[in-house]
Amino acid sequence: MNDKMKARPGWYAGLTETPFESPAWTEEKKEALRTALRSGPESGFARPRLKKRAAVAAAALLLVLVAAASLGIPSSGAPGIAGPAGDESWLPRSQYEVGGVVQWEVFPGGDLVAGKPAGAGWMIRKPLAELMGHKARIVATHRQTGLTLVELPETTIDETTAVEFDRHLSSAFGAVDQTRLATDLALPLGGEWKFQLSLDGEPQGDVVLNVPEAADSWKPSGSFVSGPFEMTGVKDKLAFIHPGFVAGKGNKYMWHFWGTDEEIGGDFQVFGVKRGSGELVKVFEGQVRPSPHNGADAAIPSSMMLPSAGAWKLVVTINERWFGTVVVEVREPTEQEAAEAARQNQSNE
Repeated sequence: MNDKMKARPGWYAGLTETPFESPAWTEEKKEALRTALRSGPESGFARPRLKKRAAVAAAALLLVLVAAASLGIPSSGAPGIAGPAGDESWLPRSQYEVGGVVQWEVFPGGDLVAGKPAGAGWMIRKPLAELMGHKARIVATHRQTGLTLVELPETTIDETTAVEFDRHLSSAFGAVDQTRLATDLALPLGGEWKFQLSLDGEPQGDVVLNVPEAADSWKPSGSFVSGPFEMTGVKDKLAFIHPGFVAGKGNKYMWHFWGTDEEIGGDFQVFGVKRGSGELVKVFEGQVRPSPHNGADAAIPSSMMLPSAGAWKLVVTINERWFGTVVVEVREPTEQEAAEAARQNQSNE
């Protein structure tokens, strides 16, 4: 097993298993589908082709409905999609089709909710042998804020990164050979997310998922002690020594990270999203390198300022992948603090 596979969390290995709680295609279901494909009256001259086509269409519909029922996916699409009429690019869909034929699709695993990894299987309707050696990448874009994240870094498809799935399953179009890629499907914000798949840098279409917010997603993050300091954040994940936030006033904050060298090394960015606003603010960026500090596996000093009072999510990415989120409350400045902030801003200009 290579270092990349070792670095993944323990539950990641489970994504190589089928995302269904029970087999989606039992032998009975497969046989029923085969029977439906073969069925149809043998006699009758006037419209035999029409009847056969109806049987094939019914079987194909059965295939879609059974799969959707097994996954708990509503056939009418996800609720909550907003936007101008006619903006079909953001309509909810878990499949990408060309000419009515599915090219690839996504199956979220577990309960998909913002702030928690759900895991997902990405099914490409091609056999593994045909995809071997090609490089796949998946990028996610949040509709409300424009935040863009890497869901799957550029990955060479082979037996260690992909699995051939349902090789002998019959369909109206013959044998279905699919190759499955697995990802964390971890998203920091609720709302509509568009996922774009590319192979060797060439776009292969997109799908859109509606991700609900957790009920407590705006609850301020808790505190804990690491080394000699009290920190605010997510224990054993990420946190910073927290002197508090005053609207419009910059301050220094020492970020701390826990994880493998692969997870915590690279380009570090902090984005701010205020509750009730779709505005995305870049708060800080820098480079983080693994180096133990205050009981953490890495640390980096930062200077951060949030422009207005209220609840804010600090969304942290490393190498364009979501690493974690810290929720903070920003208070209004006193008159003295406002004057100091104005002087500070003038000196920075």
